Amino acid sequence: MTDPRQLIVTAAVAVLAIAGYQALHGTSRAPAAPAAHTPGGVLQPYMRFTGSGNVTMHPDRGTISFSTHGTGATLADAQAAASRAMNLLIAKLRSDGVARRDMRTDGVSGDAQPLNGDFSADQSLTVTVRNLSKAGRLLADGAATGAQSDYGVDFSIGNQHRAYDAALRSAIADARSKADAAAAAAGLHVSGVVSVDESQQQPFYERELSYAPAALKAVAVPIRRGTQKVSADVTVVFSYSA
Repeated sequence: MTDPRQLIVTAAVAVLAIAGYQALHGTSRAPAAPAAHTPGGVLQPYMRFTGSGNVTMHPDRGTISFSTHGTGATLADAQAAASRAMNLLIAKLRSDGVARRDMRTDGVSGDAQPLNGDFSADQSLTVTVRNLSKAGRLLADGAATGAQSDYGVDFSIGNQHRAYDAALRSAIADARSKADAAAAAAGLHVSGVVSVDESQQQPFYERELSYAPAALKAVAVPIRRGTQKVSADVTVVFSYSA
């Protein structure tokens, strides 16, 4: 007669062997639940739509770049001449209401002039203009004070995040409008948003700039700031139900 204890040991070994086989061959998982099917097996549970949004805003700030120039028998003399002109320029800009924090030195350079046997030096200054109504006066005063060259106005929107957020909301609304139209045509309705994918693009700005060179007298340069367009693109995945 077989010993009961031997049967228990044999059964335990068999169970362990089966468990080991399942672990090695990946058969210990529970059966997968049957996949959900849409009516008729035609429609997919999710649909994807793209949307574009644009907002047009007036720029509220700008930048102007000025440079001064100096020459001399030595590099120190040339640099001193450029510095004197720059100091006069900065003083004039300050009297026009430009804050110190809105002026930034962008470059200082100097070198020898072999043909002339002397030296030249240049200094550049970038000015942030927060009151665009003064931009034309700043350009004119800079030229009258002794700036060797100027460049601007480079317009921008101060709060670009707010502008882009508005364009983003418009883009999502555009995608939702397309989704609602498609759902209505199919006799369904949008039941939710699965994901929103923002296209990695920089805001696009349309610029409209017009200004004329300053006359010999410090006549304000006519400036037209125009408008700028900020754009956003998204891809939205929607879920549908009957």
